[in-house]
Amino acid sequence: MSQFTTVARGAGKTRRYLTGAFLSAFITLLAYVPALKNGFVNWDDDEYIIDNFVIRSLDLNFFKSLLGPDVLSNWNPVTIISYAFDYSLWGLDPFGYHLTNVVLHALNTYLVFILGLVERGSMAREAGEPNTNIYWAGLTVALLFGLHPLHVESVAWVSERKDVLCAFFYLLTVVCYLRYTSSPTLKRYLATILFFILALMSKPMAVTLPAALLILDFYPLKRFSLEWKDTGRLKRAVLEKVPFFALSVLLALVTIWAQSKGLAVKSFGTYPMIARLSVAVSAYIFYVYKMILPAHLAPLYQLPPASELFG
Repeated sequence: MSQFTTVARGAGKTRRYLTGAFLSAFITLLAYVPALKNGFVNWDDDEYIIDNFVIRSLDLNFFKSLLGPDVLSNWNPVTIISYAFDYSLWGLDPFGYHLTNVVLHALNTYLVFILGLVERGSMAREAGEPNTNIYWAGLTVALLFGLHPLHVESVAWVSERKDVLCAFFYLLTVVCYLRYTSSPTLKRYLATILFFILALMSKPMAVTLPAALLILDFYPLKRFSLEWKDTGRLKRAVLEKVPFFALSVLLALVTIWAQSKGLAVKSFGTYPMIARLSVAVSAYIFYVYKMILPAHLAPLYQLPPASELFG
């Protein structure tokens, strides 16, 4: 009888968690319904979709074209494939393209809820706390992600499909990795790598994921520690990530190649190292600030002078 009660309680928790995940995704979906009325804009949408005749047929020539630099000196073939599927369904009706963006963002919110449960559950177990607040922690994290104003540009602008698509595969990679660490099998490891490849081919920003997996190994998964006696487990965790880091390096080289083809890579004579460091540091500070106080947002921000931070 007690075993039946335990199983029933476990099933009840699972239903509650799934309900929370669907609720966070549904609220996010509702918040972005107005975006479905948006049209295309003459800022990249013309090059990615309106004037991009490549996406108008899913034939051999289309897939051959994905081997070279695509739109605006980028290489994100999975994103271009998603536009091709949208065109096959909607033609040039912007509604369908916006619908795909919104649905992807809602799915990302669902996945963030699941990952929030894992993180809060690990913290609760470590502190010996009851799990009563895990649900609300997951819901809070998911809604902060889904409704944060910084995501509006990525969701409501069709050309930023690469952001929400990359995030989708990025989050799926993490979910698969957590499943792999709970019960390591070759199938789960290969599934993790597959989703990582899809994330990389959606947008190069996924190159950071191997480092994120190592951080997860350290905390909350505690697959290794920084103690000297734990070097064996640390070495195994790092070796496990070698394919991921290799893929990141490969994608970085492909990105540099694609950008060079479009003359988007400038020499140090044009943009010296000090200017590049200034922009990088300014960007980190800027995004942290806007994450905390998302006011006075704009689609374009002027580059700061090189001497602003390094005078």
